[in-house]
Amino acid sequence: MSRVALVTGATRGIGLETVRQLIAAGFRVVGSARSIPGAMDVTGAVWKASDAGVADQVEELVAFVDAEYGRLDVVVHAAGIAPAAPIREMSPGTWDAALATNLSGAFYLAHFAWPLLARADDGVIVMLGSLAGRTPWPGFGAYGPAKAGLELFGVVAGREGHPDGIRAHTLVLGAVETDLLRAVQSPEALPPERVLSPGDVAATVMAIIDGPLRYTSGEAITLRHSPGG
Repeated sequence: MSRVALVTGATRGIGLETVRQLIAAGFRVVGSARSIPGAMDVTGAVWKASDAGVADQVEELVAFVDAEYGRLDVVVHAAGIAPAAPIREMSPGTWDAALATNLSGAFYLAHFAWPLLARADDGVIVMLGSLAGRTPWPGFGAYGPAKAGLELFGVVAGREGHPDGIRAHTLVLGAVETDLLRAVQSPEALPPERVLSPGDVAATVMAIIDGPLRYTSGEAITLRHSPGG
């Protein structure tokens, strides 16, 4: 039986490229995001609207995967938001939303998927971190701490997952050519040739799942920029 993967933030950018590469590798994929555009027609993928930052919705999402396929082998937490605002101007709601999607969402996904991943021959959790968790730009007072916490969560998940046959990996990214990046950095300030492509990142996710990076559970793997950048 084909393996099953669940990807959050799956309708664009890194998430969508990851969905495509998982399908090409023979996975059946459930893609989720807060809203699913009507044009999402990717052969081999099933789409389910879900907010990664809301616990009840993530629980329902995992239950949907279980009901649909009866198994879950891989989860990829690609959902993320990066609100940019100085601390003095940032609202508590903005802070809460950044932590909910970027950090709490990873916990919710791992927590609810854990029993299914433990039944898999090789359960895998991949979380997308950011160098902003180490050296954030001004205005990333919420996004940076959320991504820093994600790295530590990955360490704990890797250690706790070992007895259950679950691997957990955090991919710490430099700038990636996505809508999220261009909302805070112009092409003039950060030229496209100096950043990663979503395909670069998705290929590394695949190397974590089945390739040479599969032995890095509990570690943070850093991608800074494209090879030619």
